[in-house]
Parts: sequence; structure tokens; C-alpha cells
Amino acid sequence: MNAKLRLSLSLLLVLVVLSGCSLFEGRPGTARVVLMLADETPLAGVELALLDGNNEAGKGTTNDQGVVEFTKKPGSYDLVGTVKALTGEIEVAAKITIESGKTTTKTVAVEDLGLLILTIEDKDGVPLSGAEVVIKDSDKEELKTLETAADKVEFLLAPGTYFISAAKDDATAVDKEVVVTAGSVATTVVVDAVATGNVAAGKEYRLLVQSQGYSDPELKKLTDGVVGTTAITDGTWVGSDVGSQIIVLDLGKEYEVISTELVYLIDNVSWVKLPNTISIAVSSDGVEWTLIEEKQYEVPAEDRIVHSETHEISKNARFIAFKAVHTGWLFVGEIQAEAIVSSAKEVDGDLKTIDLNAIFE
Repeated sequence: MNAKLRLSLSLLLVLVVLSGCSLFEGRPGTARVVLMLADETPLAGVELALLDGNNEAGKGTTNDQGVVEFTKKPGSYDLVGTVKALTGEIEVAAKITIESGKTTTKTVAVEDLGLLILTIEDKDGVPLSGAEVVIKDSDKEELKTLETAADKVEFLLAPGTYFISAAKDDATAVDKEVVVTAGSVATTVVVDAVATGNVAAGKEYRLLVQSQGYSDPELKKLTDGVVGTTAITDGTWVGSDVGSQIIVLDLGKEYEVISTELVYLIDNVSWVKLPNTISIAVSSDGVEWTLIEEKQYEVPAEDRIVHSETHEISKNARFIAFKAVHTGWLFVGEIQAEAIVSSAKEVDGDLKTIDLNAIFE
């Protein structure tokens, strides 16, 4: 070994000894933080920061499992954050140690906090969406009012006694008492109402006419929930270029149907127009039909627009039939049927055997 090489190795050894570490120390490590309530319910959507002294070393937001990860140089850090509850903010503070080349899991429990999970149902036990929910404190002072988009809503609260009210249309549930403890609490609020919804979603139907270029060979476009744009070529429209089109929708069961809605395209440049007349009939068995309406639409002033029309039904029906008499092109994009969900009843009927031409004779 020559003198230069011996010197280099000696200097390297001295540096290692002086630094008090091995050649592999100093590599980053990972802190896996799990934020939860006292009962191990994950806390999602909470922003946490990692502090190195007074300096922010990292920031992240907990996922659905309450987890956020920080990959940093080895050392001791402070974890800080704030959980925003309906009753105020709860501070999060913990010490985190990151070791070189390792992943360390740190569980942080927020003790003085509860999660209230409310399920809103109608009087028949059917989930009820679109209700207005009011949460009040123990003195029945209002804390928050919101309209639910779904049948379930969650609140973060300090442990204590609360009162819940809910309303849908003209029906209400008033001041249900709920005791929230540290952790998650689930309860159901029953509103003396009936749940309604689009019972046509994903259901089968038949067309009298399939037009080349704008056809619907799989018979799915009109109940798939996709409303087309004003472009006739976007693939969502079902076109008819003859004098009339008949569509029969099968809801699968008999429902108390409130109304039906049809979505049309108007494009005067391409001679795509509303029907001259629209006739609607309903049936429970596909044999006996009741004519609900025959009308002309008022034509909008716009030259190109996606346009919807709603028709009142207020009948029990499994099948809904539409007859559109038109000049030029007719483009239909979606059919919906609003009904009382809990009214579903099994009845005999076969969409395939219905004589479409005979319905409106």
C-alpha cells in the first residue's frame, strides 16, 4: 500500500470517528403518522406539520385511513396540527423521531373529540337524501344547518349532549337527543317522509326506430345518467329521422311514479327540434295502458341548447311509454322517472312482448 493511499484511508477513518456515525448513517428515514380518535376511528383530511425547532420541515394531510408520511433526515421533530370540529379547534401535538433508513409508525390519538355519524331515513326505513339537518348544543342553540346531498352526514364534536332536527319537504324530525362520547357514535334520524329517486336509472327500454348514425344498439344511452352536450356527434344522443318515435321504459317493478323527465337536444341549424307533440302513457302489466298526457311544447328561443321537459304522472306504473311526433330530427339524451322508492312492488310484465305501435292507437 503506497503512502498516499494510506493517508487517504487514515483521513477517512478520522472523519468517521469524529462524526460519531457509520458510513451509512444520515440517510433519510420515514415517519408514518396515524391520526385517530380514542376508539381508533381514523381522522381524515387533517393537515399536519413537522417542525425542526422553529422551522417547518414538512407538511401533509391525513388520508382516509388517517395516515400521513414524512420522509426527512434523521432527528427529533415536533408534530403539530389542528382538527377543526363543529365545537371548536382541537390542537394536535406529538414528538416524532425519525431514524436513518427506517420507517417508524407513530399513532397519535385525539382524546377529547367525538365523531357523530347521522343516517337519515324515511318512515319506511329507506335512506333519505336531500334533507335539511340542524344540530344544536345541550341548550338547543343552533350550531350548524346544512342540506345533505346523501343519506349520511358526519360531524366532529366535543363530547356532550346534542339535539338533532331534520326536515324534508313538509316532514320533520325534531330535537332527537344524542350523547356524543370520545370516539365515533352512530345514530339514525327518522323523518316522517318518503324517499323519492330516479327509478329509471340503468333500466331497460325499447325503441320503435333505430336511425343509422345516431342509433342506440345496446339500449343503454337513455338511462345511463349521461346527458349530452350540444354537439350532435358526442355519442350520447339517440336520434330519429322519421315522423314518429316510440320509447317504452321498463322500471322493473311497479312504483308510485311522481313524474318523468326527458332531455332533448335543440339545434336549429342541423334541423334538430323538439317534437311537434308528445304523448305519454303508463301501464303496470304492459297490456292495459292509460294515456297520461298529450301536449305540445313551447319552443325555447335559443338556436342550440340542451333542453329538458318534465311531465307529471301521479300513477302506479311499471312501464312508461312515450310517443314523439316530429318533423326533422329528434334527439333524446336521457329519460328519468321520479318515484317513491319504498312503493316498489313486483308485478308481472314483459317488455319484449309489448306491441309498441298498439299503445297509442
